[in-house]
Amino acid sequence: MPVPRASAEVPVPHIAVTLAAVAATPLLMTVALAVQHGDPAVSLREQGGE
Repeated sequence: MPVPRASAEVPVPHIAVTLAAVAATPLLMTVALAVQHGDPAVSLREQGGE
């Protein structure tokens, strides 16, 4: 019994949007965390130390 060929055609724009979303998510999270924490030098000065 022959096995039918299975193929799926995904439009290139859909692939591009998906890849862009996957790449942008970690970048946006990093930017959000950096903005939230502010300047690390100021935070360290407020904590005290040497």
